[in-house]
Amino acid sequence: MLIDFLTTKLEKLCLNGKALVKEFGKDVGSAFQNRYAFLEAAPSLADVPTEKPFRRHLLEGDRKGQWSVAVRNGVCICLVPDHDPVPILENGGVDLKKVTRVKIVYVGDYH
Repeated sequence: MLIDFLTTKLEKLCLNGKALVKEFGKDVGSAFQNRYAFLEAAPSLADVPTEKPFRRHLLEGDRKGQWSVAVRNGVCICLVPDHDPVPILENGGVDLKKVTRVKIVYVGDYH
């Protein structure tokens, strides 16, 4: 998938291993880099597993419309489809097989 970022600050954090370790610690920083590499290699959002350790799932509440991918120790990557328009299924849901571009909007523990 192609990956973009909500802000330049978030992009710098996600693409800098030292910044990740400083912000989240060595274990989470390393796990984040693995998840990010997996997201880049995945053809679509549908190819990101819903089981552990990834646990891709649709969020609700103030993060409605975002998907979460677990990193480690409660830290998650929150992302949205980066399509205009977003590909929609007949039932009104998002067609994750057609989501080939995402935007990371938050990295951290939103719980």
